[in-house]
Amino acid sequence: MGEEILECIKFFREIEVFKNNVTTELEKFNNQKVVEVTYHYRGKVFKTNKLYYKNILHQAHVRNPTNIKKYFEDEVFWLDIDYHDWAKGSGEAELEKIVIDEIAPSGDNDFKGFLKLLANNQKTGFIQRITADGKPGQYHHNFENNNHWHDIILLIKEIIEKRGSVVDKQHFSRLVFKWDGDKNTIRERSSLAKEVENKNRGFVDKMYMNVRQVQSKLKKTEMIKILKHKKQVILQGPPGTGKTREAKDIAEQLIFGTVTDDKKEQKVKLESSEQFKLVQFHPAYSYEDFVRGIVVKTDVSATPEYKTVNKTLGAFAKKANESNLSGGVDDFDRAWRELIEDINSKRIDIVGSSDVTVTLNSRGNIKFNSPVATYETTYQLYKFGKTDLKYETYQKIVLNYLKDPNEKYKLKDYEAPNTVASNIPYVLIIDEINRANLPAVLGELIYALEYRGEQVESMYATLEEGNTLMLPENLYIIGTMNTSDRSVGHIDYAIRRRFAFVDMLPKALNIDNFELAIFEKVAALFIKNYDQYEQDDTVVLEPSDYLSEEFRPEDVWLGHSYFIKTDDDFLTRKRYEIIPILKEYVNDGILKETARNEINAL
Repeated sequence: MGEEILECIKFFREIEVFKNNVTTELEKFNNQKVVEVTYHYRGKVFKTNKLYYKNILHQAHVRNPTNIKKYFEDEVFWLDIDYHDWAKGSGEAELEKIVIDEIAPSGDNDFKGFLKLLANNQKTGFIQRITADGKPGQYHHNFENNNHWHDIILLIKEIIEKRGSVVDKQHFSRLVFKWDGDKNTIRERSSLAKEVENKNRGFVDKMYMNVRQVQSKLKKTEMIKILKHKKQVILQGPPGTGKTREAKDIAEQLIFGTVTDDKKEQKVKLESSEQFKLVQFHPAYSYEDFVRGIVVKTDVSATPEYKTVNKTLGAFAKKANESNLSGGVDDFDRAWRELIEDINSKRIDIVGSSDVTVTLNSRGNIKFNSPVATYETTYQLYKFGKTDLKYETYQKIVLNYLKDPNEKYKLKDYEAPNTVASNIPYVLIIDEINRANLPAVLGELIYALEYRGEQVESMYATLEEGNTLMLPENLYIIGTMNTSDRSVGHIDYAIRRRFAFVDMLPKALNIDNFELAIFEKVAALFIKNYDQYEQDDTVVLEPSDYLSEEFRPEDVWLGHSYFIKTDDDFLTRKRYEIIPILKEYVNDGILKETARNEINAL
């Protein structure tokens, strides 16, 4: 159902509807309204014939017309069934001849084809698909036979625009639910607004619910679109808003194309993938921890050896980049290992002189009496052609020996691989990204974030990459940031402009184990317009009188995850987590002293 609803939402978002009132004075006198409707869809424009409404107080077969008018607080006009003879019994009801042929001008087959995308006799139209859930089988074509289709579309588009929140009642005023009664009673049309008679309108409630449920998918789709464009995003918000959870969902969606409901399963799935990495920043985190640094290794003789290695980001970026490489020749490691084995097992004359003894030192490097040819320096000569190496002569001797066609090793010349766009995504999550000193941790990679695929110079050089670093196009970075944490510094502008920022705000969850009453009481400490926000989460939040003027509710409002009941006693959580945090907010000046009584009353 979710994928179908998403497809329907995409379709209706591509449609624009414009009504033009063409009612004459005579038609007004006859209590009619007449419109011509223009549809815009994918560059095409379609215009309807004249479509007629009539005031319900002057129509037959209307159930409780005065109640309907009272509810909508205005004159109500429905499809004029005297002019449009669309409403039929179940044996005669159909759409393609009775309705579509009357909406579209004669001969406009393109328009008729478009209308069949909306609704048709096979019930495969987008109106029928998005409203199917909750409709009994006997409902048949009632909805499309009794209403002007543009009014149905405008209602659907508003529900989509409001993300499944309740829409203004005026969007229901021109819509009929169905014909009530049976063969033994007078049949009458009832309003689609369930509040008129306090009766169920199952398919409308289901449409609200279905649109709400796919919003998280749509939000993830939108975030992925932002991430693919910007390459790095930060999910920011107060504690308990599910930032890390959302980051993992986005990572899984990007890597696998799905999101696992069971988060324990998801954890195993992500952690077993080489395309995923999660790291948590802390104040002591440094460039040498995150990008590239020097490590000390000891050999069998306990002699320390200092080597430059890639750390979390450096290694992950290298792995992501390697997925974009194809072909090339680099056979050095194989040839070197074979040579070392031979030196270990027998005497080899590499130099061509019995005066020079070739052995291995304690680190496994090739020793010529005193000078040494190491793996690293010989490889640099092989790959980069470097000529400023210590004991360069001896590295050349080893390299030439490995390439000698008369010897067994037959090392081929190095050839750089070709770069191909594999588009295999690699996702790095940086939890609590603002807890570290970002300029110091990222170093020159601040530049690399913006200029993907370009080499930047590092303060450290590795064997394979030299002193350059590069972030490939297929490496995506998702940071999470707790906006209420005042113990950490703000992200400076140079870094901020290289990330896209997405707000993660508290929201009431439609699940059985959610403590809605307590959540709403806590919400009132931060915002005034909670009821409005609940209906439409795109509204601007109005700070509560309890919130200090220097703070935004978006940054400090306690998140919804605190109000989810688990196996533990929720009273314990309220007493030892929620209330202490709120009291700390008062002590820190985030909430005013007047909030203390409200907190104690929770």
